Amino acid sequence: MNYADICAKTTDKRYPSTDELDIPTLIDKIDVATFIANTKKENVTYFRKVLSMEEIRRADKFFKQEDKNLSIVAHGLKRMVLSKALTLPPGELAFGKKTLGKPFCLNTEDVFFSITHAGEWAAVTLSKRGEIGIDIEFNGDHDYQDIAQACFTKQQLAEYEATNFSSQYFIKRWTQKESASKAMGDGLFANFSTIEIDDEEGYSLTELNKKKYYIVNSPFFNGFISVASSAPINALNLISFEKRN
Repeated sequence: MNYADICAKTTDKRYPSTDELDIPTLIDKIDVATFIANTKKENVTYFRKVLSMEEIRRADKFFKQEDKNLSIVAHGLKRMVLSKALTLPPGELAFGKKTLGKPFCLNTEDVFFSITHAGEWAAVTLSKRGEIGIDIEFNGDHDYQDIAQACFTKQQLAEYEATNFSSQYFIKRWTQKESASKAMGDGLFANFSTIEIDDEEGYSLTELNKKKYYIVNSPFFNGFISVASSAPINALNLISFEKRN
């Protein structure tokens, strides 16, 4: 089974949905599975029901409703897909954090995950192949040049200038760097200005702390979504959350 076969058998030919998939079998067969969900009202209502009390408290601390909704959907999606992958009720899942804050699931040593959210979207990626990281960003019509000066290598700055400071170039490179740093476990503590990205056919490659990380990315609406792994990968394998009654 590969991702193309999965898509061909589902009703939505763009992305298969969670309700159409055997997730434990899926993550055994493909390198990574990346689940996406937006913050429409029915999703917020559904995902709030699977959160722990601590996750609800954290979401409720946000001042803006859109930030509350993003937190609810992101952590609810995390619980939902991991519960399906591990065949455990969402409420039985427990989580910890490593030294620099990288989350992990205490119920398993075999399934790695990473979580991200931006705009109206949340995403969770799962893998059994190795440590994983994900980032999603959208074009906010900002001037990114100052950030690029602090976070890009000389080569990346030259490429950025050659694109006439394209926001799409910036967002693509940023999500590649952040996904790789999250896979390593450093997140935003990493020195982004030292992260080189080599674009290969079908994937990109970087080396952090003498370890290779493989990166795949794709345009997503007006932004980019990137996934990085310590094991070779060649596709995001996007799967849409869809709850059917």
